[in-house]
Amino acid sequence: MKRGFGRRVLRGTAVVLIALTALSASMYLYSRLRGPSKAEREALALLQQTQNFEGRNAFAALWLLPYDVPAAQVEAVAAEDARRFAASPDPYTQAAGAAKIEPFVSIAAGKFAEDKVSTDNPCRDSSKPCLATVRASLDETRRAVARHTKLIARVRNLGQFRHYANAFAPRVGAPMPALQMTDWAVAADAVAFLDGDIDPALAGTCGRIATWRSLVHESDALFLSMMAISQVAQSSRLLADMLAELPLEHSLPSSCAIALAAPAARAANICAAMRGEFRQQTAFTRTINQARGDTGWEGNLNKVFYSEELSIRALTPIHAWICSRAAREAIERDERLSQPIRNRWQFRLEQFSNPVGAILVSIAGPAYSEYYRRAQDHHARLQLLATLIWLREQSPVGSNTTDSDAPRPTLAELQRQIDARPAALRSPTRPVTVTEDGTALQIKTYHCPNGKYIELPLPKGLTARPKAAAPSTLAANANACTSAAAARA
Repeated sequence: MKRGFGRRVLRGTAVVLIALTALSASMYLYSRLRGPSKAEREALALLQQTQNFEGRNAFAALWLLPYDVPAAQVEAVAAEDARRFAASPDPYTQAAGAAKIEPFVSIAAGKFAEDKVSTDNPCRDSSKPCLATVRASLDETRRAVARHTKLIARVRNLGQFRHYANAFAPRVGAPMPALQMTDWAVAADAVAFLDGDIDPALAGTCGRIATWRSLVHESDALFLSMMAISQVAQSSRLLADMLAELPLEHSLPSSCAIALAAPAARAANICAAMRGEFRQQTAFTRTINQARGDTGWEGNLNKVFYSEELSIRALTPIHAWICSRAAREAIERDERLSQPIRNRWQFRLEQFSNPVGAILVSIAGPAYSEYYRRAQDHHARLQLLATLIWLREQSPVGSNTTDSDAPRPTLAELQRQIDARPAALRSPTRPVTVTEDGTALQIKTYHCPNGKYIELPLPKGLTARPKAAAPSTLAANANACTSAAAARA
């Protein structure tokens, strides 16, 4: 009796196990063999749309920035570098025990004079106001700028370009330009201003804002878009600091018109950069199963739990969201963007056949919200800067003064004037306000934590009377939310 009962239990258990195994195998095969969902197909179509950039491509000029390559040879040298990189072995997929692959360098190295990346640029630290930092070490900075005159000329030459299309093949470890070297032009303009060359300093700063603001949304590389945002932030603060020391009657150079124009909503959209990011992530995804050491049974086991195609399909809605109509409308309403992402522990069919890929995708997705918000803050900063210039233009002739004893409006009076600015300078959700001490304009950030503000100083002739003694927050808030992405760039 007991023996028969035990056999029935074992038989039942075996049947259940077989059924579960069959069900799991069926779900595994179905999730591996099924085609992309409608959402994935639509997302892929968005990501594969042809990107029509405006103007000339800055890729060659930025890639060869450290080298004094004659202008007529820059495009050819960069094209040869791109060809060489595409044909070079990938260190992430080479066989175990293979010879070490040296880092990729341009053919310009050794053939042309080269400026090395240095740490003596006082404007490199974006957390500190460039003008004040240079003033504190003017002689030393003047000498350093003189050592980089050719590099600074090449940086200024970037003004002729309007977009960045990365010519390097998408691959893990693809080389990036030495973008930190562009800070020498910032230092040069600060030195020029302090030496009395006011208009050239203003023109150089405006030109840099105009160049980099177009590269934020006209770029297919996320790192480049983030660096462009940092450059605009740095130069905007420098320009505001310069204007704070000048009479209101001092006219701005005509070259400032483009730099200080009211931004369109697309200035906050990095769809093009996310298309390029998708190509990079696709390359990374295909590398995982080819990684060195993934041979034999280990490689076969990896392929059981990781699928390139399923992972790429899961990435498409994440990267395409910023290109969607919903994202564009949210940007126009200036709503704080947040990447829609499913909970990593939420059941999904692909977890049966691609558990490793499902986890990796769910981890990567939310990080992109930071980049979207930085782009929104970039748009807000341009509005803030344009508002400052508008206020400056509204001041009656002869009202300028740097005399601290001159009559000043109250905070409420200045705020009413700000609220009357053109609609193109206003956000639907984030007002521009005056700081409590009456010395700066501010707008709340989406990227910074703890309610930080973007602030720009007002010219002394435009400052307001505070209600009571109030400490300045300008130093505390200046570039307070430099992100990890900007630091890496």
